[in-house]
Amino acid sequence: MTTKPSAGIKARRLRKLLHRLVDIYSPSGKEEEILHFLCGYLKRHGLPVIMQPVDTNRYNLVVNPSPDAAAAVFVAHVDTVVAYDLDHLGCVEKGDIIGGLGAADMKGGCAAMIEAWISFMEAASSPPPVALALVVGEEEEGDGAQKLVKEYHFPWALIGEPTDLHPCLAHYGYIEVQLTATGRRMHASLANQGRNPVETMLQLLLKISHFLASEHPELVYNIRDLSSARAGFAVPERCNAWLDIHLPPTAPLGEISAEIEEILYREKQLHRKFNASLAALQPLDSTGLPQPFRCKPPLGSWNQTDPARPRSTGKGSCPGRVHFLRPGAVRVADLLRHYEGTDCAGTDSRQPEPGSTVLRRELSS
Repeated sequence: MTTKPSAGIKARRLRKLLHRLVDIYSPSGKEEEILHFLCGYLKRHGLPVIMQPVDTNRYNLVVNPSPDAAAAVFVAHVDTVVAYDLDHLGCVEKGDIIGGLGAADMKGGCAAMIEAWISFMEAASSPPPVALALVVGEEEEGDGAQKLVKEYHFPWALIGEPTDLHPCLAHYGYIEVQLTATGRRMHASLANQGRNPVETMLQLLLKISHFLASEHPELVYNIRDLSSARAGFAVPERCNAWLDIHLPPTAPLGEISAEIEEILYREKQLHRKFNASLAALQPLDSTGLPQPFRCKPPLGSWNQTDPARPRSTGKGSCPGRVHFLRPGAVRVADLLRHYEGTDCAGTDSRQPEPGSTVLRRELSS
């Protein structure tokens, strides 16, 4: 393979691409504008792009000129969560930090992978033995990734989620729990004559939280939502809660799921008036990937670092060996917003100190 003397990553082009991507608002399900831009961008740079239909108006962008020779695929998603602040969507830059909705999750990954592919094409006489897949719908249903794996198979996959440039060769598992407590609506002055569903829910959440903290300190749990029926000056008849549990790859997902159900069962046995139900328990395998997608041992001298926390791209990516790698760090991207923008990605591996030039990461991921 011959290369040209001027070959290499073009930093200004890469920065310009990232700015443009962040400036395009592309919430999950409404990616048409960014798809149109990227399709034209890839074609202008000579990449043989394929539009893989996902639904009537949306599609994945796949670059795979050598299907039989592709040893791996670069995977990135082009969508973001819905903006909290429509007045501050554009790209902002301060020092080595580029911010804006989706900068870290994961338009920075999109830009990096596109630039790598273009640079290789400019430098070499033949395309690389690596495919590129830009998918839609990652933040919601994952329909883009699901469509991708139905038609393509790659031995390896590199997913551009933010890992602070540490290779992540595994993925946290995930349990999503929905709890519902019910009671009888009554006037607030009669609250002591019945069981308040909110009180029932609070006691249950405390028991589950204590169990997870004491018996499974390796887990990460989050009470994502707690709400009751709007009752006015009355006891509400219903209280709902959502609990997220993140499990490292070695955690026994099935056992933990059963233990949570057992807590609920014991409460019902101990308290006659206890009325709560486990309406949904949606586990994701403790590798973070369905069985056909499980990660294999690392390449070369790479050491397995902390597994990637769920961002959900990997759960439907591609059969084979799946790894996560890209600049930007979740610990920084999730901090409260300090100035305009809602997400951040470093242009190198350095990250701002908490409380300084920090951007807010979408809290719904």
